[in-house]
Amino acid sequence: MVGAVRRVLKRWRENYYLSLLLTMTTRPLYLGCRQLAAQIEMKVRRNGATIRLPNGRTMRIAKNSGIALASTLFWHGLEGFERETSQTLRFFFTRSATFIDVGANYGFYSMLAAFWIPTYRWWPLSRCCRSTKV
Repeated sequence: MVGAVRRVLKRWRENYYLSLLLTMTTRPLYLGCRQLAAQIEMKVRRNGATIRLPNGRTMRIAKNSGIALASTLFWHGLEGFERETSQTLRFFFTRSATFIDVGANYGFYSMLAAFWIPTYRWWPLSRCCRSTKV
């Protein structure tokens, strides 16, 4: 059954006139979706995003900061951004007392730790890693 459907779809795709008809009918849908996506991105850029965490807390991403990250988290939740890493970190957050984020992008994992375990204590990097002259 699946093979028969696959053969029919392949035949349709190879048919010039049918392909042209499908392109003409779906192009307006594509353009409308693209315009809607641009409007949503502008709203996220202006207003930020609020994401509900699985533990019941709410994480707010400020406007003009990490639009791609905010959109991904809004539409797909924590599972949308590096799913395996987020799941692993949440597992360790509940079992550890210290978390060090040495990333250089949005600080997403630090935000995740702060919202997941609100009792974590934070120190500025300058306090714990001061350089000394030799």
